Amino acid sequence: MTNSVEKGQIYRHFKGHEYIVLHLAVDTANLTPLVVYQNIDQMVDDRIWVRRQTEFLDFHASGVKRFELIQKNDSLAK
Repeated sequence: MTNSVEKGQIYRHFKGHEYIVLHLAVDTANLTPLVVYQNIDQMVDDRIWVRRQTEFLDFHASGVKRFELIQKNDSLAK
């Protein structure tokens, strides 16, 4: 697995849903790298989510990875 997030990658959240990375962003207040992502099954949830990249790649309090990379989708990585 990689320690960097890229646009178009698909991740599985530790609760089971799958998300695609739409964009990488930067917080204007403190220049923190952010991940912009959305649930693949928009029938479940059509919201857009934003999370600090360090938190996105980190472990949940339960000890499991918060997000696990399951597919690199090069078609969106432009």
